[in-house]
Amino acid sequence: MILLTGPKPVVIFGNLLDLLFVSKPDLEVQRTKQFGKIYGIFEGSKPLVQVSEPDIIKQILVKDFRVFNTKPRITNVGHPVIESMLITTRGDTWRRARNAVSHGFTVARMRKQYMHVRYCVSEHLLPILYTHADSRAPCDLKRAYSCFALSCITRCAFGVPTDPYNKPQHPFVANAWPVFRLPVWKLFALQVLPPYALRLFNISSFFDETCIANIARTIRQIIRAKASVGDNGDDFISAVMHSKPDVYDDQDEDSLLMAAKTDGQNVVKAPLTEDEMVA
Repeated sequence: MILLTGPKPVVIFGNLLDLLFVSKPDLEVQRTKQFGKIYGIFEGSKPLVQVSEPDIIKQILVKDFRVFNTKPRITNVGHPVIESMLITTRGDTWRRARNAVSHGFTVARMRKQYMHVRYCVSEHLLPILYTHADSRAPCDLKRAYSCFALSCITRCAFGVPTDPYNKPQHPFVANAWPVFRLPVWKLFALQVLPPYALRLFNISSFFDETCIANIARTIRQIIRAKASVGDNGDDFISAVMHSKPDVYDDQDEDSLLMAAKTDGQNVVKAPLTEDEMVA
């Protein structure tokens, strides 16, 4: 038996209180320097193993990921969208969903996204940088690159053009930002309160439920619009809707290995439901 070292937990809260004083990235760097690349922590009463060794991470996330999908990482007490997400499902449900969405992440299909990313660079990111460089005015790089990333996501994932920097009122953009701002109090509540207390306070996830509902409604509209016109675009949602596999010869070794391990476990190759596609 191997005993892991780690920061000393506090009763009920575990090691969550540290997040009140230090950002999560900085905290993980500090802990890695102090305890090494593999150490243990507690989120509330839940023991977790933190890993920062690249080879082990690759083993977990790629080669043997099918073994590590039995424990949902996101705390959830029944939110209809979040409970269908790939990172929260488990067992046969996860294998079926993973088999369906894998067609959207083949090497050939990912290469098709290059033109969308390049467009976002030339039309959204570079004009911001050039404008500030010419005027010698300070540039909020976090906002600039966050907007660039969001414009890439909406184009590549849904085939929806957005300009988050100049048009923040777009429904996708307006509802996306609150989703990425996770309140610390919700994280604490989800870790330390029992399910009945969470239902009493109407807390179903640490995301903003209103924004999740708005985004889900928009995605449903996109799915139905694509289905009605027979849109066979190269965005991710179109690939999932039609589950069109690319030629396996164009995939890298790790993709083939993971697909073979997952597909070889009696997976029911049924298409995703609309709720699962939204999630």
